[in-house]
Amino acid sequence: MIKNPPYMLYCIGILCTLTINSCGVDDRVTSIFQDNTTEGDVLENEIIPVSQDNTTGSTVLESGTTPTSSAKDLEIPDISSFLSTPSDQFLMDFSLLIDGHCFRGLNSINPHAGGHLYLNNADNAWPKDGINIPTNYPPIYAVTDGIIDHIDTYFPVGDNYRYGVSLTVATKNGQNVNLLYSIEPFINPNDSEFYKPYILVQSGDVVTKGQIIAYFYLPPDTGSNNAHIHFHMNHGSAFLAPAIFTTQIVEIFHSKFSTRGVDGSPENRLPACMGYRLSPTENPFEPIAVDILP
Repeated sequence: MIKNPPYMLYCIGILCTLTINSCGVDDRVTSIFQDNTTEGDVLENEIIPVSQDNTTGSTVLESGTTPTSSAKDLEIPDISSFLSTPSDQFLMDFSLLIDGHCFRGLNSINPHAGGHLYLNNADNAWPKDGINIPTNYPPIYAVTDGIIDHIDTYFPVGDNYRYGVSLTVATKNGQNVNLLYSIEPFINPNDSEFYKPYILVQSGDVVTKGQIIAYFYLPPDTGSNNAHIHFHMNHGSAFLAPAIFTTQIVEIFHSKFSTRGVDGSPENRLPACMGYRLSPTENPFEPIAVDILP
């Protein structure tokens, strides 16, 4: 016998709500672009399982499902875990890169607190098939399991505007370590909403290694090779070298270094590493200066 029907109805209501939300049907699941069709639409927070090609760093899409994990279920590792278990997933497909450089530390000739990977839009290859929707631009991947700390939708860099994602990948001394993806097309869209459709995540989202978290908008070809992603790790106010990748990933990335893969002048070629001539505060693993951190 049901002694408290209102309480039972309340419980049923809660269960229904949980069921709906677990299926992704909530007010966050909305189309992030509109092309007057249903084919090709991408939903916010859509999580697509992927398989990894470790020889190229590329990611192959498989059939999509939505995992049930949440931020409270994900155990964020200590930064030291990357010494024994580095990531075999890079930020983008290596085949797209035309140049790059590692994090140049304070002890280098020309310090720069972040790695860069460069793309261009030669022959206006992007968007694919000339159809201007976010999924027709180069994908950007989560390099490891983590939680989205925050996103930037429109941030000034000189005369241009960038967008970006900050992904919590580890902890250090009880404080989060975030990997910043600063996505810089080197344009001024004159529209603060312009980049939003190219970001697939939001603060608090749990992501898995290899998941597409954003797309890189590339403007029509002007002969410029300045479009790039700047990436580094943050720990409090400190900028840390993003030395969390396998040797294979580092070596393939290094093979893409061209005119920008130098320290100050062409004769000072950067070695294969993610951190070069680091000060103690830039070393993510221990407070000592190092010349090369893979």
